[in-house]
Amino acid sequence: RQLSMHREVMVKIDAALGKLQEGTYGICEDCGGKISEERLKVLPFAIYCKDCQEKIEQLEAIEKELPIR
Repeated sequence: RQLSMHREVMVKIDAALGKLQEGTYGICEDCGGKISEERLKVLPFAIYCKDCQEKIEQLEAIEKELPIR
């Protein structure tokens, strides 16, 4: 389990490095706005700004509460 977590982080870091090369590092994949420098310092491989990440988490929480059909 820990190995898969490390692998997942490595994939995210690799994607962040690719974005750096493309010139799209720090751009939210949802709204296209800038991801704050503070957020990137804490989570350097963040792909969403704080607002969009919170919206995504809220939607995921709602989906978990919905009954499976």
